[in-house]
Amino acid sequence: MDTLGKRIKFVRKELNNYTQAQFGEMIKVKPSTVTGYEKDDSIPQPSTIELICERFDINEHWLLTGEGPIHPVRERKEELTYLFGKAMKEGNANRMAFLSIGLRMTPEQVEQWAQMFLEVAAEIQNSKKPGS
Repeated sequence: MDTLGKRIKFVRKELNNYTQAQFGEMIKVKPSTVTGYEKDDSIPQPSTIELICERFDINEHWLLTGEGPIHPVRERKEELTYLFGKAMKEGNANRMAFLSIGLRMTPEQVEQWAQMFLEVAAEIQNSKKPGS
């Protein structure tokens, strides 16, 4: 992905499977403008670049240059702060309920859930083996 346009298309199509219209709505531009970006006929404004990076959790340096990781690298606490903030902005009731319950759990309850998830994952893996 040697051009900004190809990287924008990758973010839109490969990472998120959005149409140009959907993507444009999310970054506040017309679908024809997205087409222009992807064909390298036009360059997004700095504010649009910033919005793409914020909305899709993209490393701005990667988007502009193609160098480095696609997603920002964060310390664990930074990542949790980012994800919690994103969930709060999103306002999805089910996600909020899940977070609320999870944050009220005791350390013992967390361990029980972790063990249960590991057992479910193992069961799923076993069911994928031939002859299962």
